[in-house]
Amino acid sequence: MEKKILLVVNPVAGKGTTSKDINQIKENFEMSGFEVETKLTTLDNSAEKIVEKSDNKEDIIVAIGGDGTLNGVVNGVTKSKKNVKLGFIPFGTTNDFARTLKIPTDRFFLSKNINDFKYKKCDTGKFNEKYFNYVSAFGVFAETSFSTSRKEKNKFGRLAYIRTGTKNFIETEQAYHLKVTLDGEVIEGDFEYGSISNSKYIGGFQLFKEDEININDGEFEVILIKKTKNKAELLRTYTKLAMQVRDDNVIYTKAKNITIQSDKKMVWSLDGEEVLSGNKIEINNLKNNISILTL
Repeated sequence: MEKKILLVVNPVAGKGTTSKDINQIKENFEMSGFEVETKLTTLDNSAEKIVEKSDNKEDIIVAIGGDGTLNGVVNGVTKSKKNVKLGFIPFGTTNDFARTLKIPTDRFFLSKNINDFKYKKCDTGKFNEKYFNYVSAFGVFAETSFSTSRKEKNKFGRLAYIRTGTKNFIETEQAYHLKVTLDGEVIEGDFEYGSISNSKYIGGFQLFKEDEININDGEFEVILIKKTKNKAELLRTYTKLAMQVRDDNVIYTKAKNITIQSDKKMVWSLDGEEVLSGNKIEINNLKNNISILTL
């Protein structure tokens, strides 16, 4: 009996996904003995909705797009409690999660070599009633992931995020007063940036060394940047962070369950997608929540 693959395709990810590319990927999978169905995401039919409405007959769901496309697939699988394996063909701009998992960015590699791949269990996160694959973050540079225009990304690639981030950094000044509870331990103060992640790469930058990340240990890596005296100091702190150099303004820790209480409503980035939250956020690690094809 043929195994079935559902391709969930974001046609505008990266510099665009051509029908020729998708037909070639589909043909490659079929040559390996799979029955293949293709669904394109639209404004009215997101990756999450496509997965939730699928007929449960697929053995593998392959997300084709950026980190946001995979986020939609994981949300759909988790909310509908589907017991299905996942694949990822990265067509995005930064492809942080794919780089962490060492998934090749060659768009045809998985479909040509699927029998060389193995499934790896990965933790994901629950953010109130939403889910994320690898990162939830707040702060000026976190907002860059969704405030950078498609036109800019197509023109400048990863540099587009640096351009937008620099502009946001100059024009925006916002810190949150937070009470952060990490597995029972409380930290309180003013913070300008924070990330709860399960990835070496965030926003195109490698923030953690190879031996600092275990994607299925049941814990998140947590970074909190304290409010600095001025923008020059904050820029130095961000620069050190991107260079994996420790700084006194940065708190590094690990936690499974995190509660954040804020003095005001917050803007978050979940895998690069904008999410508005209230004054209280609950973030929980879902250990080994997904199985994804990796080399």
